[in-house]
Amino acid sequence: MARKKTRQKQSVRKSSAKRTSPAPNRMPRHADLGVPKPEVDHFMALYKAKRLSEAEREAQAMTERYPESAFAWKALGTTLLEDGRVEPALKYLHRSVELDDSDPLSLTSLSAVYYQQGDNEQAVRYQSRAVDLQPDYAPAQYRLAEMLQMAGKHFKALEHAKKAQELGYDDFRSRVLVGALLYQTKYFSEALVIYEQLEKDYPGSAPVYNNLGNLYKDIGQYELSEVYYKKALDAQPSYVMAYSNIFFAKHYNPNASQQEIIEFAKGWDQHFALAEMPAPDSSRDVAKPLRVGMISSGFRIHPVGQMIATALEHSRPDIHFYAYATNDYDDYVTQKIRESTRVWRPVRHLSQEALAQQIRDDAIDILIDLSGHGDGNCLQAISMRPAPLCIKWVGGLVNTMGLSSIDYLLSDSIETPEGVDDQYTEKLIRLPDDYICYMPCPYAPNTSSLPAIKNGYITLGCLNNPAKIGERLLAEWARLMLELPESRLLLRGAQYESEDFCRGIRETLGEQGIEEYRIILEGPARHQEFLETYQRIDIALDTWPYSGGLTTCEAMLMGVPVVTLPGPTFAGRHSATHLINAGLQELVASNWEEYRQRVLELANDLPNLAVIRAGLRTILHYSPVCDAPRFANHFNNALRAVWVRYCEGKEPEALTFNKEGELWFEDDKQPIELPEARSEEEVESESFEWQLDEPITIIDNAAVLPRHPDYPKWMASGHLAVISFDPASLLNNRVEKLQEYGELHHYPHALLGDGHPATLYATLDAEKGSTLRPLPEDLQPEYLRDKLKVLTELSINTVALDQIEGLPSVDMLVLDDLHDAMKVLENGEQTLKNTLLLQMKVSFQPTHERQPSLAEMQHWAIRNGFRFYRFNNEYHRNYLPESVPIEKRQACELVSAEAIFLPSHQRLSKLSSLERKKLAFFLDTVLGYSDIAYFLMFHLGSQGMECIGISEVERNSLALSRSGCVPNVNPEEQCLSLEEIERLAGESSDDEHCFYHYPYNSEYFISNKSSFWNSLDIVFVVGCGHSGTTLISSILSNHPDIYCLPYESEAFINGNSYSIILDYAYKEIYDSVGAEPKVVVEKTPRHIHEFDRISRLFPKARFIVPVRDGRDVAYSINKRIGSLREGISRWVRDNYEVSRIKDSSNVFFYRHEDLVDAPDKTMEEMLRFIGVEYVPELANAKRENKWRANNHKDRRGLSDSLIKKRNNQIRSKLYRNTGEWREGLSPVDISFLEGAFNKGEAFDLMREFGYF
Repeated sequence: MARKKTRQKQSVRKSSAKRTSPAPNRMPRHADLGVPKPEVDHFMALYKAKRLSEAEREAQAMTERYPESAFAWKALGTTLLEDGRVEPALKYLHRSVELDDSDPLSLTSLSAVYYQQGDNEQAVRYQSRAVDLQPDYAPAQYRLAEMLQMAGKHFKALEHAKKAQELGYDDFRSRVLVGALLYQTKYFSEALVIYEQLEKDYPGSAPVYNNLGNLYKDIGQYELSEVYYKKALDAQPSYVMAYSNIFFAKHYNPNASQQEIIEFAKGWDQHFALAEMPAPDSSRDVAKPLRVGMISSGFRIHPVGQMIATALEHSRPDIHFYAYATNDYDDYVTQKIRESTRVWRPVRHLSQEALAQQIRDDAIDILIDLSGHGDGNCLQAISMRPAPLCIKWVGGLVNTMGLSSIDYLLSDSIETPEGVDDQYTEKLIRLPDDYICYMPCPYAPNTSSLPAIKNGYITLGCLNNPAKIGERLLAEWARLMLELPESRLLLRGAQYESEDFCRGIRETLGEQGIEEYRIILEGPARHQEFLETYQRIDIALDTWPYSGGLTTCEAMLMGVPVVTLPGPTFAGRHSATHLINAGLQELVASNWEEYRQRVLELANDLPNLAVIRAGLRTILHYSPVCDAPRFANHFNNALRAVWVRYCEGKEPEALTFNKEGELWFEDDKQPIELPEARSEEEVESESFEWQLDEPITIIDNAAVLPRHPDYPKWMASGHLAVISFDPASLLNNRVEKLQEYGELHHYPHALLGDGHPATLYATLDAEKGSTLRPLPEDLQPEYLRDKLKVLTELSINTVALDQIEGLPSVDMLVLDDLHDAMKVLENGEQTLKNTLLLQMKVSFQPTHERQPSLAEMQHWAIRNGFRFYRFNNEYHRNYLPESVPIEKRQACELVSAEAIFLPSHQRLSKLSSLERKKLAFFLDTVLGYSDIAYFLMFHLGSQGMECIGISEVERNSLALSRSGCVPNVNPEEQCLSLEEIERLAGESSDDEHCFYHYPYNSEYFISNKSSFWNSLDIVFVVGCGHSGTTLISSILSNHPDIYCLPYESEAFINGNSYSIILDYAYKEIYDSVGAEPKVVVEKTPRHIHEFDRISRLFPKARFIVPVRDGRDVAYSINKRIGSLREGISRWVRDNYEVSRIKDSSNVFFYRHEDLVDAPDKTMEEMLRFIGVEYVPELANAKRENKWRANNHKDRRGLSDSLIKKRNNQIRSKLYRNTGEWREGLSPVDISFLEGAFNKGEAFDLMREFGYF
């Protein structure tokens, strides 16, 4: 037996790691795999050995050889899922299910994909089908139980969890899940038995300790519960929930002081807070519509849901709610809250960091926490400060939160009476009435007549959480019952299903002289039945020190008065605020004697008690506790007030309301006049009354417009028709809603481009997915690095604008900075020749490879009849610390902007009346540029006047101001000549970047030099640096027919304007050789990442691509920059591209070692490829010092040390220097280097290139 238990524990240790996707190793016996058994066995061996890259290649090959095999597609999809690449796995698993919808393993894997994407409905659907098909498959039963648990369907989940356990699923996991579900379905005694046994079988398990802590807390053993929570933290110091549970448990324990709790709350930051995000660059507009985010697991039949739903429903239109739901529950309260929100986001599947980023991306102004330290809490996301302001409201609201990232706490003058502000790290917002707004449930039973009249005795009752009932409270209740002979005490709750727990209650009361027959203990029930229990209760007794909240409101709803003694914390005063705001302040006692006296007064006056019972529901309904419009008004005013204060650059301060609704900040004391806020639905400008005969057709690449918050307002005019390509499928879950606003044609997983397939880089932040590869992490701004982490690479088809048949005239084109805008433009010139407006996002601080620069865009625009108009939505970054006062905090660095291009002056003068109207409408209504709109409409004469509603006088005035406004300008005259550029560059030599920002005449380059470049044979030497690129360039430069540029031009990277740089190269060639050479060689290794773009711009271009043993390259890079890790990373990154293009017809690929070993043979083949005559001994001919600079920016003689090194390389004779890393590295570094190249992508590339 001991041996068996050891095996179980080993199994648990394996399974306690992150759960993986189901292995495709248990097929239904009837399945026809459609793949030969040896291939299946080979794949399975790779999969089980976790050699996932090899397994993926094998699976991919199976799909190509056996495209009708469901197993092949399942193998590929499941491998990707196992590797964490969820998005690409989806389509392959769908294909498998299409071919065979009776395979439970495919369905289980497909379900897992949807579950990881946060789509619980689809996940449950496919997992249920899998279970129906093969009910004896334990993993499917277990996963379905997990999904149902997250959806709040605990009883159904319990059935499947028990079934998984019976079928032999992982012993530890199945028992933990069954125990958790027994706890959630209120079978406490059974859950306790399971967890006590788990503690013996699997000592050291943090989840087991934590759940035991929960159980002991719920049966009133507060000190023991804290012991187990601390054990959980000792076993797993990062266990955030265990710390939060200790915080909660202290509020149940009457021996815990308020000061002790406060100090413990403040300790959370030290242990668990995450790094703060950079301060948001939000608009400090006091009247803007506020985006208010709410995080909770309680958007359902739950205290949170029932205390916020009507407040949200009655809020003003200037408050836009964004809900972040941390579970998958869905009931009538969920629906009500969802209808009141602008955006509903399930975030159960997101990490804390990803959630914080989602909140930041949603541009939330005020974030409201509705979970506290409770279930589904997201305090770590909140600690990152994703929003300018954060407020704590209902939901685990029992005390100060203690977090520095929470600015305000929404309360009232009863919950937080005067004089307690120093007990809170937050600034208190004291509403004039209750701090919540209760929504009675629609199925509440009718109130009944007074039970005491029929029974002949008083029935006291408490339906609060039994965890709040400790020995001290029972002693006080016993004293009360002794003064009410024959009275009964009815207690109901989940814990009372446990006979052990009931025995403890009876014994405690029995010791105080209360007979057992007077004690009525009942277990859990459905909510409606639970409320019916009040029909048997005369007077409700509140708990102490942790009072009731929702249960107090429900008791009043059922006509039962509640007597309370406020406790020392916020948690102890819930009942007091509800009672006082319902007009029952006499039921709030100040000590135990008064508590008993209030109960006795009610019990001894049955007629009065009967009257209270009959009218209490009506009293509650008309009290501030349920007055949603009044509450919502005060709630909205509080939100607006703290926002105004933020906009004024002031620190948070306590905010107080009086009963008339006046409000003031503590440091001012003067009533606040709030601004008249704008609603997003309101049209702010009605300067024009537009009449368009046809809609404005907008092509939107990357779903930019539909994601804009003003999209509904723009579409409300009825004048826009949007065709949106959505490569990352960001709109899939809300297309129908968006289409309600106006004409939207949505094309998911599609993109404009050149008509050839592209690669979509799916990133941690879904909205940052791109078809431009993100730059290496060290070149990205720190605040973007997590967002731009690539999760997977997907193939995506692109469509060229000029190839789309039946496309109507395109009035506007919108391009973002995450996809290749130049491909779209270059392959859409015919379609765009009559387009009225281009909006193209420019990244001035590049984040991705091949991001087009403003110069490139402007060159294309000038050639195609457009002119730059202005920037829109400029984003600047601030580098100053938050300690700098807001009024002094600058944000100077221009990160990005939308470049707006309009028709050239010549084209503008020829626009038709309809085209002018369309352009004017968009400029005014969408972009807000009224001056240019007036100008366009003015030229329509009386027709334009009629449309814009201006007088003849105004028109004449406008005519004077606009005279001569449309000159006949030659585009050539708007640009600088090459000589002027050179002069300006020379004058700006202190700033190596300056001259790239001067206007440049790309037409001059295209027309005057195109014959030169197109007639010339250009050879680009590309690859990974330190692989012999400098050497081969210098060898080639000795050939009489070849001219090699003596620097790396970097013409196509880092946003450089290739046309300007090549102009300099053109001039350099003539200065050096005085004529056109037959072949020009340009060497910039990093141009390997621009292969496709260069090939498109220069169709005759050829490429020489060397590769070298990765270990030698990494060692060489390490000597240069001191980072072996970066050397490895760079070799893999660059040679991944080499692998992709090495077999292309315009590429000469060779190994550096082959050049060294057989130089003449290699050079003869290379020169034949280039198209020049072979010169013997060229490789070892004497080479001159020709390297004048390291790149185009320092070609005037800068970087002398590096130039010297380059020239030493050039002069060197060829020699074999392979394996130097073995001598030059320490044993530790050698081990690290060998390990890196013996696995993963590095290993695969080394083997492909013949080094392994």
